Amino acid sequence: MEHGTSRPVGRRAFAASVVGVALAGCAGADGSEDPDVSGDGVVLSEISAVNFDDEPHEFRLLVERNGEIVHWESYSTDTGDDTSPYRRTITPELPAEQGDVTLHVRVGGERSRAAFEEGTDTDCLDARVVYDPDSETPLRIFQSASACPDEASSGE
Repeated sequence: MEHGTSRPVGRRAFAASVVGVALAGCAGADGSEDPDVSGDGVVLSEISAVNFDDEPHEFRLLVERNGEIVHWESYSTDTGDDTSPYRRTITPELPAEQGDVTLHVRVGGERSRAAFEEGTDTDCLDARVVYDPDSETPLRIFQSASACPDEASSGE
């Protein structure tokens, strides 16, 4: 497999590549204040970046809450493989209130986005972003129920 040259992608170019995507989803808490789980939407507790490739990658994450960018950062991962993927847990500082949030992810030339919607059995969710270049869909996003940050820290 031949690899092309890579060049950094600016924030505006990345934003332009994901503008117009209408998704609803999660907001999260930074742990410094109790999340407001009395409104509409959900709280995103953490994001896991999972790399199954035998090369390191940069996961570019963009989180929008109610149409406003609240987190935009790149995270590097080490190499992984089919039996032992590399996993990096990310706990971004996000608004503590529930809201409509869009999660956009880019790894190399692959892009994905997901909606974390109200109506699940919990108000708080985690996201798992999986990159596996040998898969039919190389970049996927999954969600799972999570303890809300105030519940996890109180031990109740």
